[in-house]
Amino acid sequence: MNHLRRDLLRQKRDLATGSAMFKPARIKLTLWYLIIITAICICFSALYYQSSIREIDRLISKVEIDQDGGKTPETPMANSK
Repeated sequence: MNHLRRDLLRQKRDLATGSAMFKPARIKLTLWYLIIITAICICFSALYYQSSIREIDRLISKVEIDQDGGKTPETPMANSK
């Protein structure tokens, strides 16, 4: 009996404050914000990764050129016999 009264009081309070009515909307908005923030983080991470790879490749090429005495690295020809 006591738990029924407590449940009725909770439902009355929720209806008065509107929290029960907005709970599904709050959950949906939270999920959308989470998706948006995740997408932004993935995009920035991909951009950072690509720029890091380019910089590392550039530095490796520079070291290879310096070790070869200033010659550019040779690339094998596709149809060499």
